[in-house]
Amino acid sequence: MTVTTTANIVIIQTTLSYAWRLNHYSSTFTIIIIGFNPFNLIKILHIITSISLEENFMFTVIFGRPACPYCVRAKEIAEQLTEKRDDFNFRYVDIHAEGISQADLEKTVGKPVQTVPQIFIDQKHIGGCDEFEAYAKANLDLY
Repeated sequence: MTVTTTANIVIIQTTLSYAWRLNHYSSTFTIIIIGFNPFNLIKILHIITSISLEENFMFTVIFGRPACPYCVRAKEIAEQLTEKRDDFNFRYVDIHAEGISQADLEKTVGKPVQTVPQIFIDQKHIGGCDEFEAYAKANLDLY
């Protein structure tokens, strides 16, 4: 991964190669961000990409805040999936404790973010709690 910063512009280029369920994947991407704190983007990217690539895990990241009922629900669903499946793991990130702003999440998601939680599965943005629950029901045998 290369990260280039000048003034308020951040350019990140990286290639990610990994094996999952006997398939091999390789993705190269460039992200260009203008006009916000680059250190928060790097923190978000690090959290999302902190996957154990040697293990066949479906890794979920839930960005939430304290006292949010939808964040609590998303975390409960993730805990159920962790107990039920050998290939599922998750990390809950308190955006207040980590200093991650709404603008930082919007830059990562690529569109306006009005609510939390914001949930990623294997680095793919799923959406909020309702979308996560629907995805889990349809793809992960939840319930």
